[in-house]
Amino acid sequence: QSVTPIVPVMTRNDDTTLEMTRLCRADGLLVIPVCYPAVPVDAPRLRTCVSAIHSDRDIDFALDVMARAGRQTGLIA
Repeated sequence: QSVTPIVPVMTRNDDTTLEMTRLCRADGLLVIPVCYPAVPVDAPRLRTCVSAIHSDRDIDFALDVMARAGRQTGLIA
């Protein structure tokens, strides 16, 4: 529930964050890894940015890519 276009996707650790970044980018989805010291050591995340120019199809694509990457890294079941 954000009022900004930046949507963080919380990850467990830096390794997962970097692997999620690699997998998403390999599938054509730009995400930005944010790790310590930019955020607390226990709060790494992926930074995404959503805007009005994105279509429902774009959002569905992003969610599919993130879900695949999340399953591959064990972030989600």
